[in-house]
Amino acid sequence: MRRLTVTREKKMNGAGVPFYVCIDGKAIGKVENGETEVFNIDSNQHNISVYADMLDGRHTSYAYTLRSGNNDCRYRIYRKIRLIAKDDMYLEEV
Repeated sequence: MRRLTVTREKKMNGAGVPFYVCIDGKAIGKVENGETEVFNIDSNQHNISVYADMLDGRHTSYAYTLRSGNNDCRYRIYRKIRLIAKDDMYLEEV
């Protein structure tokens, strides 16, 4: 097993909405505003993404590839506020 650590930056916009972490399209847990969560995952290659159900609908990040192996992974969730766009969520490996 390896650990996947996901940190969500603290922002006022969407502060009360949980962001859900997905592995291969399936939600494995949530990250609250300004929080860090750790998830146990296997060593296979996976796709990671996040989504949040906002007042204007579901906002979803692109899917990013977690390489196979035993190394722990650390990601940061951040948002870029854009008008009329729902692709404003991003993951960055740290």
